[in-house]
Amino acid sequence: MKKSIWILCLALTIAGFFAFCKTVYAAPKFKSGSSTLTHPYMPGRLNDELNAALTFGSDSSTLTHPYLPARLGDKLTYRSYGWPSVYYRDDEVVAEEIVDQVKCLKTKSSESGFIEYSWLAQDTSGNIWMLQYQEEGYTTTYGRDGAILVMPYQVGVGSILWGDETVVATGVYVPQLSTGFGPYNNCIKSMYDWGDGDIDYYYYAPGVGEVKEEWNDDGGINGYEISSVTRGYNSLIGVFRPSTGTWYLDLNGNHAWDGCGTDGCGYFGMNGDLPVAGDWNNDGVSEVGTFRPGTGMWYLDLNGNDQWSGCGTDSCIHFGTSGDLPVAGDWNNSGPAKVGVFRPTTGMWYLDYNGNGQWDGCGTDSCIHFGMSGDLPVAGDWDGSGSGKVGVFRPSTGWWYLDYNGNGQWDGCGTDRCINFGMSGDQPVSGDWDGSGTAKVGVFRPSTGRWYVDLNGNGQWDGCSVDGCYYFGTAGDIAVTGSW
Repeated sequence: MKKSIWILCLALTIAGFFAFCKTVYAAPKFKSGSSTLTHPYMPGRLNDELNAALTFGSDSSTLTHPYLPARLGDKLTYRSYGWPSVYYRDDEVVAEEIVDQVKCLKTKSSESGFIEYSWLAQDTSGNIWMLQYQEEGYTTTYGRDGAILVMPYQVGVGSILWGDETVVATGVYVPQLSTGFGPYNNCIKSMYDWGDGDIDYYYYAPGVGEVKEEWNDDGGINGYEISSVTRGYNSLIGVFRPSTGTWYLDLNGNHAWDGCGTDGCGYFGMNGDLPVAGDWNNDGVSEVGTFRPGTGMWYLDLNGNDQWSGCGTDSCIHFGTSGDLPVAGDWNNSGPAKVGVFRPTTGMWYLDYNGNGQWDGCGTDSCIHFGMSGDLPVAGDWDGSGSGKVGVFRPSTGWWYLDYNGNGQWDGCGTDRCINFGMSGDQPVSGDWDGSGTAKVGVFRPSTGRWYVDLNGNGQWDGCSVDGCYYFGTAGDIAVTGSW
């Protein structure tokens, strides 16, 4: 009796199993929108028509998006707050590799021992995509067709970042962090909702990338703040020869002239022009330009082809008056370089803060009194916050006065910076010589064609074995620096 009951139960079980299989594994039926996966443990979708139209250029591994700039060798370090300081995160670019015939940046994120890799590429429209991902030894290749949109070219409220973060605000101000970095203007703020009451917020600053994470866990607030920035590229040197309007740029960065086939030669400007250089088009590379002091006109190589292509293709700007000295910097930390002038007769600076190429008055643009008659202007990101700040070099004494905190006024050597570097007759230069993310000082001695740069950034001359001594240029040249 028990045996027959057992057999009957077994038969019913087997029959039920096959009936279950038939139900589950029968020809599936799909509804419209079935390509959008909404399951909480495997969400995802093809990025609509974007993927089908993806095109990548030869420079796809250079990420120039203002909110996610990256090149080979970059490293950002984050320190935890609100919980034990033993927690950390390092994001670094470790290689350039091909995925589905696309040249990608391979990024490594190390978070307190946990390591993950992402392969990122920028398309010709400026969007950044992830084509491959790896964690704990498991690799997922998305390729072109399934690439995940990491950072759209145009970011607005509602934009999706990294496949799961939603932008909730733009134009956000991030105060100075506990690590000393910042403040940051014009940031974007995104969020990830865990669905259990915990919400994480992420802040991205232009010219830097992610600067802060804010985790709201169980009523407490903790997260990460950026604590160091190392760029895989540094500032390079060059000269402008005003007698001929010729530029000579040290493209390979060996601090020596190797001829036009290896380094850069170009005609841009005319006799009497003053040289300027900046990333006018926000492509991550510095372009040349000139300021004509007799007319207050600027001529900028906007398309970066090292030649004048006319005002319709390149940029013509009227900003300044006769006798002004030109400066350039990313005054508002939005990405591209903007123009400005220093008026040595009054010590006044006039900066095109909003970057529209015209003077809009002190309420919209920036008016700063910093320096005195006879000073020479310099600009740089002295504190690594991402925005350009002003400074002056006093050639009569060899002293520099830098607006370190960026408030547009002189606050004394304890708050701002006083540096003795150079001598009378030197031309002041500034640049991120070591790729650490901060600008340092230097001088070009036109009488000898010699450069002296504060390579270690300690604000003093330590000799050629520690700091930088280079021969580049001849008497009469004017020094320029940039990321060529």
